[in-house]
Amino acid sequence: MKKLNNMKKVLKGMKSKVMYLLTLLFLLSNRVMIYAASTEGGNKITSSKAGSGLKNLLTDVSSFLLIISPIVGGLFAIYFFIRKNAADEQDQKQWNKRLVITGVSVIGAVLVSSGITLITGYFV
Repeated sequence: MKKLNNMKKVLKGMKSKVMYLLTLLFLLSNRVMIYAASTEGGNKITSSKAGSGLKNLLTDVSSFLLIISPIVGGLFAIYFFIRKNAADEQDQKQWNKRLVITGVSVIGAVLVSSGITLITGYFV
């Protein structure tokens, strides 16, 4: 029963962090859209050399992050599962924590890369 209560607390904490991250991404994307639309001509930023280079850089980084983060997270999860199975009862709790952190990190990386793709999609 304690494990269930602890997992509920962990999930509640993760839920609030994910909601905070999504809200922050939404507000940032709206801020960027408003700024881009408020410049004279509306496309002054995207037509500049620095703007198009930044857009290409962000697109490449988000694509790389979207591909590499689940792979690296999966490798770490496999390693942590192996170590958890070889550990004694007390150490298994630490490996469980590490597995949860790995999962949250992978989800966070995918959300960030999706947010970058969303933001750069407005500068077409």
